[in-house]
Amino acid sequence: MKNTVFANDPMAMMAQAFEELYPKKKYIARIVDRIVDENDNEKLSGTAFPKDGGVPIILVSAQADYINMIGAFSQELAHVAAGAPKAGTDGRTPEWKTAMNVINRRYQQIVQKNEETAQKAMEAMEAEGSKDNGEAERALQGVQEQDG
Repeated sequence: MKNTVFANDPMAMMAQAFEELYPKKKYIARIVDRIVDENDNEKLSGTAFPKDGGVPIILVSAQADYINMIGAFSQELAHVAAGAPKAGTDGRTPEWKTAMNVINRRYQQIVQKNEETAQKAMEAMEAEGSKDNGEAERALQGVQEQDG
């Protein structure tokens, strides 16, 4: 998983799902204050595909609540997976729909594994009778190494 301060960071887990499924596809993702379309309407997210074929840039609005940010990020990752849309379309092609499905399915698997790992760590910590956070962290790392 990407560097993050949270062991259960949904955005990092979504990025991990994408990277596992599409290892050759690159992107830059940024959270920005606000995104508006050409008519000055607020948007949750968008992806810019450089005309020269460079790395796409995903923008997610900080105005969205966190749950919607995760969904918006997922949709934009699917656009990156499906490739630059044809001019005048929203890019929601069959390839985009397939990418959405597989990215979200893999994301759910990663979330489930993360929750199972956290539960095992808590059980290991309780079995040791420890309340020390350092021991909890060591127990979590031990479980993660076992799960490999």
